[in-house]
Amino acid sequence: MHPDVRIWPDSALSRLDTADLHEPSEALAAKAAHLKEKLAKLSSELQRLKAIEKAMLASPDQQISLTDPDSRSMATSGRGSGVVGYNVQSLWTRSII
Repeated sequence: MHPDVRIWPDSALSRLDTADLHEPSEALAAKAAHLKEKLAKLSSELQRLKAIEKAMLASPDQQISLTDPDSRSMATSGRGSGVVGYNVQSLWTRSII
């Protein structure tokens, strides 16, 4: 065997492997930062959705529209289908005609 080649004992290799696992690499740090950012966004979105749910449950018919507060979900003739819109009702008298 060449004199510059040293044989490492298994315990030394094991300690090096353990050190490698505990020492964060740049890629691992970047991944951790990305996941923390993603968790923060998800937490914020969850809070927003909980506020919407609270508003929905507090409304008289337990439904809200985020785009138009006056529209409501109305059943249609199709089974299990509906449409979001307005139930327009008008009143007329002979004096209007």
